[in-house]
Amino acid sequence: MSGKTIPGSEREKKVTVRVPQDLADEYDARCDQLGVSRSESVRTHMRQAVDAPDEDTGGRVPPSEDDLARTYEALLKLTGPGGGFLRDDRAKQAIAQALGVDKGQAWALVRRLRERGYVGLTTDSTMRFTGVKVRA
Repeated sequence: MSGKTIPGSEREKKVTVRVPQDLADEYDARCDQLGVSRSESVRTHMRQAVDAPDEDTGGRVPPSEDDLARTYEALLKLTGPGGGFLRDDRAKQAIAQALGVDKGQAWALVRRLRERGYVGLTTDSTMRFTGVKVRA
């Protein structure tokens, strides 16, 4: 792994790994199918690994950032401790009320939770609304 800092960014670190060529090719193809870059996908996987449930406690470790922890808590209040599915409008409304932010800011917080593996986004079969799957 490389310990070099990305130019222009004091908070990001470049990480280099070696993998078999066929694995890299298959991974890139999968990323293309999902519409994400390799870097974005690896960051998501790293965040999910770090934030995975602690086997000792049997539950997901809450986010360390205060605004994300409060957002996640607000979503769990609606779904219950086991997590669940919410329509996006209901999720945005609950977060906006709990944190005193507008719905655009609330949705930005949901996207940050998604990057860290706390929630997933999906659409219904008619593609009329987006849902938020809260992971416990």
